[in-house]
Amino acid sequence: WYPEGSCLYLPQFHELRFANINEFVQGHAIPRDRFVSIEEYCKGRITDKQNPHDIALKMIEDAERALSDAGKLQTAGKSAEYEATVRDIVSMSYLGLYYAHKILAAIGLYRMRYQGKSSEKAESIRNMEKAAEYWKKYSARIDEDYRPQFLCRLCHTVDVRTFDKLVDEDIEIIRKEC
Repeated sequence: WYPEGSCLYLPQFHELRFANINEFVQGHAIPRDRFVSIEEYCKGRITDKQNPHDIALKMIEDAERALSDAGKLQTAGKSAEYEATVRDIVSMSYLGLYYAHKILAAIGLYRMRYQGKSSEKAESIRNMEKAAEYWKKYSARIDEDYRPQFLCRLCHTVDVRTFDKLVDEDIEIIRKEC
């Protein structure tokens, strides 16, 4: 997926673009790796590879555990580095929850769009709304703790707060289906 704030670089246009839910629906799995794409999963291709649904559920489990554990850590009287590390654990947990719920929303969107399963719409919207909630927690935390960074791989400065409104647009993409 896109660890650099859910964005991708399009070298032919020298453009940085937010990876909206359509990117997740249409994206391919890493070639020659142990994962299947959303499309392969929804088409029911039986493989010994990991599917996006199970991965998303595991991401939710791990992120919720990390948030719980971080909440138990005492930061009062600790070093600035210690406190920053705990804050980073929370931030990355929010990002993991964002990706997990967006993956689940994308699975539902694929099923609506290509398999005619309009019954997936409400759950897909709920998952994308949860994803948006976690994205905004993540972006607010990153905005508090870091300056926007120039990322060489993306050839751009990434300011995750600028993507807040685009996350909401993902919800509208789903609402307009069926």
